[in-house]
Amino acid sequence: MNLKKIVGAGLVAGVIIFLIMIMMNFAFEAMIPDYGEWLAGQPGMRAWDDPMMLLFFLHPFVYGLAMAGVYSQLGDCVKARGFVKKGLVFGFLVWIVATVPGQFLVLTSMNYPLAIVASWAFAPLIELPLAGIGLAWFFEKRILEE
Repeated sequence: MNLKKIVGAGLVAGVIIFLIMIMMNFAFEAMIPDYGEWLAGQPGMRAWDDPMMLLFFLHPFVYGLAMAGVYSQLGDCVKARGFVKKGLVFGFLVWIVATVPGQFLVLTSMNYPLAIVASWAFAPLIELPLAGIGLAWFFEKRILEE
């Protein structure tokens, strides 16, 4: 396991997730009335001026590093040709494992509007496969190999 390569690939995936997260947030705010206000008004949600909220912006990179670590071990198990298809399949599998159960739990146990839960399920369906493409490209091109 090449730690430098995993960190590099994880940063690539993190940047992809972060940029798409920002774009998707703008789209959801345009499509769902009071999206931002609703989120800010939920019990248990931190205020945007809370210093801990800075860590929120690290979560795409935590996701990216976790995906890179898993991909470094299991990427060869993905039976697809080319880094685009391989990355899409890997990212979709991560979405199934990481997002679907969590959003099912939110949907069934919390009184959140369906549009909010759907947005939380849909955004990673875009983010994770595209991050998977970034990972597959990084590993296939053998960037940072010793």
